[in-house]
Amino acid sequence: MKNLIQYTLKLFGFWIILFFVLRQVFLLFHFRHIAEIPMSEILWSNWSALSMDISSACYFMLIPALMLSLTGFQSRTAKKAAFYFSVILILLSSFINIVDIGLSLSWGSKINGKALSYLNYPKEAIGTMGSSPIVALIITFLSVSILCIWVFKKFIHNNLDFNLSLAQKIIVPILLLSLLGIGVRGGLYTYPIAKNRTYYSKHNVLNLASTNGNWNMINLLASPDQYIKNPYFFMPLKEAQTIVEQLNRAQKDTTVKILKHNRPNIVFIMLESWTNDIIEPLGGEAGLTPSFNLLCKDGLLFKNMYANGFRTEQGLIAYNGGFPAQPKTTIVRKFGKFESLPGMVSILVDHSFSSSFYYGSSLDFANTITYLHTASFERIIGREDFDYEKETVWGAYDEELFRFFLEDSENRQEPFISMMITLTSHEPYDADIEHIFPHKGLPNKFRNTVYYTDQCLGTFMENAQEQSWYKNTLFIIIADHAHSLPQMRKYNEPERHFIPCLFYGDILKEEYRGIISETYGSQIDIPATLLSQLDIPHDVFFWSKDLFNPTHSHFAYYTFNEGFGYITPNQTLVWDQNLGQTIIIRNPDLPVIENERLLKQGKAILQVMMEQYVGFNN
Repeated sequence: MKNLIQYTLKLFGFWIILFFVLRQVFLLFHFRHIAEIPMSEILWSNWSALSMDISSACYFMLIPALMLSLTGFQSRTAKKAAFYFSVILILLSSFINIVDIGLSLSWGSKINGKALSYLNYPKEAIGTMGSSPIVALIITFLSVSILCIWVFKKFIHNNLDFNLSLAQKIIVPILLLSLLGIGVRGGLYTYPIAKNRTYYSKHNVLNLASTNGNWNMINLLASPDQYIKNPYFFMPLKEAQTIVEQLNRAQKDTTVKILKHNRPNIVFIMLESWTNDIIEPLGGEAGLTPSFNLLCKDGLLFKNMYANGFRTEQGLIAYNGGFPAQPKTTIVRKFGKFESLPGMVSILVDHSFSSSFYYGSSLDFANTITYLHTASFERIIGREDFDYEKETVWGAYDEELFRFFLEDSENRQEPFISMMITLTSHEPYDADIEHIFPHKGLPNKFRNTVYYTDQCLGTFMENAQEQSWYKNTLFIIIADHAHSLPQMRKYNEPERHFIPCLFYGDILKEEYRGIISETYGSQIDIPATLLSQLDIPHDVFFWSKDLFNPTHSHFAYYTFNEGFGYITPNQTLVWDQNLGQTIIIRNPDLPVIENERLLKQGKAILQVMMEQYVGFNN
């Protein structure tokens, strides 16, 4: 029994050490990429990687443990098979790590669906590695493999004499396999281990280093990418690209300046599930958002703003990355893809802005914490990072979040960009708040939480005026996405994606206060619009249009499961891919030929966007 325990512990330790060594090899090949990174942040990759390393070690030990268990830990054949199986795993681990190094140097990612697809084209696959040090990688592979096999044979597999009683032969397998199963899923957490456990840095090379290549491969094989190729192919790709480029290209690089100067602080307030149906100045119900309505009288309100999708993570990607929402997936959940997007916050940080993010819920959900790190947010606050007294199933009440944001002002260096997301108006609407409306049915539960958040917003804006940074701050108050409530909108109709957007603050020029803009736009237009006001180039945001550039073709676009909506000043079209037809046409007086032209534009947008999505490293 003692020998079995020693063997198990040594085998586990061997794999953990091997993964540590392979990580250092990975970092060594990326020495130019990490030269300017603080050593403490580089070393943290080892701690960040530990949970995934443990999971991978347990994966590797499962088969040998099963082999030995089924034969009562006595069979010489099983012991020999366990040895050769482990040797194969050593070779595979070394090989995967070497391929990861080559891919990361060439593509900036580890093994992914795109890389696996190249297996059918070995010549092209080798060509993609052309910029990698092939000879050095081969020598490293052979050296690491030979050394590790020698160590394994001499120090791990040298004593497999297990003397177990009958009871131990029954109990030990159950206990051992159970412990390995727990290790495989990453511990006794609610959710099994995911890549977000290892992403911690805005330097992607460190995130790649801390991601165990073996675990990544197992996960990739078990959960292949949803889109291997573009499923939306309506026309020749070049034709679609030409259409989209014409739509997104301004006739002139100009803008209307609405701010007093180009270095204000910027505070994004993303309101959970707010929709135009609750905003009286936008034609919504009266009395639901009195504080927001009051702010509209002194701010710049957009009448025709749309959410690109229907999830918070889609809104976050749109506001920072300027990338449209996909019909059946979200790019923030796809490692290797969202890193390919540009970032507004990253650009502002490069222009001496400090950055911060505040959310009263868990940042692990939907890879949020991972994305925020790669997006260059310097200070990131989630529900675990501040004290609060009241919480819903999702997290801290909005009043608690607003309060902490103001208390945390001393941690912000001007100019700054800060984002925060409210959440009390998130279903299931379980907050213990005043029931302004009869607390029956989802529509009224939603109305009550919206009214509560609006009160919190009003209090926050009053208290913010006491802050030294207030007068130099642009507040962008906007929804993360809309909702079907309270009007029970259908998932695909335009009103389901209609959101409020308000620019507010003393930084606004007097002539733009109390104005309602008729310009059509969507969430992805925020990066170009904001950077234009700051006199910062925004060419990297292909999909984003400056809402204040009168020479742009302004329109709104959103997607839903297998479909899209396309809204222009003259027409609203909704296309259903499953039906293969337009299901909503709001302006019946527009000539058929014009509707066909607009529909072709909408299809081109979807085709080109998904072509880019598939092309991003996944």
